[in-house]
Amino acid sequence: MKKSVRWGLTLALIFILCFIVRLPAGLLAHALPPSVSLAGVEGSIWNGSASALGIEGIVTQEKLHWQFEPLGLLHASLIWQLSGEHNGQPGTVRVLVGPRQQALEQVKLSLPLEPLTRFNQTLAGVRLGGTVQLESTHLALHEPLKLTLRLERVSSSMATEAALLGSYQVSIDADAAGAGKLQVSSLGGALQVNGEGSFALANKAVDLSLHLKPAEDLPGLAPLLATLPRDQGQYLLNFKRP
Repeated sequence: MKKSVRWGLTLALIFILCFIVRLPAGLLAHALPPSVSLAGVEGSIWNGSASALGIEGIVTQEKLHWQFEPLGLLHASLIWQLSGEHNGQPGTVRVLVGPRQQALEQVKLSLPLEPLTRFNQTLAGVRLGGTVQLESTHLALHEPLKLTLRLERVSSSMATEAALLGSYQVSIDADAAGAGKLQVSSLGGALQVNGEGSFALANKAVDLSLHLKPAEDLPGLAPLLATLPRDQGQYLLNFKRP
């Protein structure tokens, strides 16, 4: 190979490496689905920051920072350490992308409840607010899952003033195919919610049955509760899809 050709290939390789190393984080923002948005993006996709992450127009995380971990290359993996916060509560997650596995590790996040209620018109109409506390050592697709979520200070803004309903726990147990069961239990508050259900992610199927028992008068929810069937002093809310 001629010396000039070798130099040309070397310079081209250096140019490509420099471009990859300095790949702007703004490209990541443009590659996201329409329902997901990043604001105030700075830095590169390897090490950078964003002022906010939004889902369906709702801010889910603020003061985001991400940092690439080069040692992951020794295991043929790309690894980033991410941090952010929601309502002043800090959160962290480690993102792992490899040829055989894509996973979230060391997950400790605080998230808004509202985006998670939009899958159901009834829940969306109740206008629920609150915080979801998510902690897990390892989350990955096509692997069994055991997960516990805490829904803290859940409220409804159907009335003139937001009514505080309580705090709840959701336990999820799924197999590698994405089929499993979930259980909902009350941790305390004005509205007791208990129930269980099943789901199959492959078919987008959900079957959920909840028992609601208000411990006190809830003016904002009274019209909705009146439309539900009752059994021994409890209201029944069933959701099935498809």
